[in-house]
Amino acid sequence: MNETNNKYIDKLTDVAEGQGWTVQVDGNEKGGRVSFHKSAPSGYPFFFEVDLPESDTIAGDLTDVVKLGLKDKADYLQAYGLVNNVYDSWFDFDARFETSIRVDENGHGMNGAPYDYSDVLADMKACESNMDKLHRVLHNAIEKEDPSKYKNSIER
Repeated sequence: MNETNNKYIDKLTDVAEGQGWTVQVDGNEKGGRVSFHKSAPSGYPFFFEVDLPESDTIAGDLTDVVKLGLKDKADYLQAYGLVNNVYDSWFDFDARFETSIRVDENGHGMNGAPYDYSDVLADMKACESNMDKLHRVLHNAIEKEDPSKYKNSIER
């Protein structure tokens, strides 16, 4: 695990890793990217990336946030934004399209994907399901961490 200076992002990383994902966080309170890696059932490597929102655009100017003792709120909202971005990636994922870019013109897998089209499609459907499960466990984890005083700050 790569530690950040955001306890909520660290918690979400732990939860994802507990579900068999490898997580790489490349960012801080100014934003960045988070990569989630997990092999498909065939062993084909699968990953997706999402934006890590900026804390200061969520909770106001970071200097004011720290000065006013609102860093915890900014960190929580940044993590909540990350969970929303995982949801958006899952929602936008199209297993058939993902299959089409992993097979050649004859319908056979390329670059380490399974040979048969049906196997590639099964892999991509499994990846889609894994993304859904990931979002659900991350959402449950961030809800458990929710300082109730921040509830009215979350917009979706």
